[in-house]
Amino acid sequence: MPPTKTSSEMQSITIVVPLGTAPEHTYTQQHVNVILTQPQAALLKRILAGLVGKSTTLNQGRYAASAPDVVRWFVEEVERKSKEEGGR
Repeated sequence: MPPTKTSSEMQSITIVVPLGTAPEHTYTQQHVNVILTQPQAALLKRILAGLVGKSTTLNQGRYAASAPDVVRWFVEEVERKSKEEGGR
């Protein structure tokens, strides 16, 4: 991976994530297999570089270091923000 940018060189954005309600006691998918377009893959790499540059840790305590970790981090962040804002 190329050298990471300093935190002053990193860009941050805010997005709104719509959360619906899932029926209880239904199948919950734990594996995601997706093929990204080249622009999506490049953006995923930028997000990972940002997480690595900030030494971001996941809930399990290890550092974010891979594309799947970006997905884990995103879901963990949505869960954390949802709880902060009174969601489930």
